[in-house]
Amino acid sequence: ADAAGGFSLASAASQILMLRKEVKYLQKQWNSARRERDSLLAAQSDAHAQSAAELQLLRIRAGRMAEQLAEGAAERALFAREIARLRALCGYRVSEGALDASTAAPAL
Repeated sequence: ADAAGGFSLASAASQILMLRKEVKYLQKQWNSARRERDSLLAAQSDAHAQSAAELQLLRIRAGRMAEQLAEGAAERALFAREIARLRALCGYRVSEGALDASTAAPAL
């Protein structure tokens, strides 16, 4: 039976042991690859969370800057109205003779 089949019981047992070792090796490789993948996913998740937090901070800062710009625009409009009112007042007073045109706030 040995010569006809080419396999003996010892040879089959040896093949089984070799296959078991190969399976264990492949399982270790698979587990290592899974751990590496999980580690990379966790790092990506952390990086994503950090980026999201930074983006939120940038949005908050942009909102504050927009508020400051709006406040500045409102102040400029108020100053422009005040200057126009003062110019009109000075022009009126100069035309009425209450002020000399040479002394009426030329910067206005």
